Amino acid sequence: MRNRYGSVAYGGMDVHRKFSSVTLRNAEGQVVARERLDHEDRRKMREHLRRWPAGTPLVMEASFGWPWVSDEVEAAGHRPLLSNCYKVEQMRKARGQVKTNAKDADLVSLLPAEPTRWWEVWRAPPEVRDLREWMRHRADLVVLQTEVKNRVHALLARHGVFHPFSDLFGGRGRAFLHRL
Repeated sequence: MRNRYGSVAYGGMDVHRKFSSVTLRNAEGQVVARERLDHEDRRKMREHLRRWPAGTPLVMEASFGWPWVSDEVEAAGHRPLLSNCYKVEQMRKARGQVKTNAKDADLVSLLPAEPTRWWEVWRAPPEVRDLREWMRHRADLVVLQTEVKNRVHALLARHGVFHPFSDLFGGRGRAFLHRL
């Protein structure tokens, strides 16, 4: 049986939450395969990724979901590359193409053949991504905390309750709220 992936030189992935649309090309830039890579069964996904030639450069846009998919691609022995989604969008518009999953995979699969890496962005290692995620999560929690405090202050003010404490949830403020 002939290996249908034997001539694959590079590819592109349009990553979504449950699947990726994939376009694989040979060294001449001709499409070797277009396929859907389901994400729900990671074991099957890994098995499928291992069918492709080791070290295959695979471009994906740096948008929702790319981190864990790029880690799986790397673990399968390939070279994940990230493209700037805004630059790729401008490229698509300049070509007058509509946005579909298959066409996006086709478009990003062309990028490794570009003479310069104008499209590429840094793929942060997992440790850096984790720190960024923690910082984003903390910032979100601080925003929520501020919203809750402001709502409590507004509720109390609507009922004419004013108290000189600065922190509603600390010390005297907590005791005061329990009395209400």
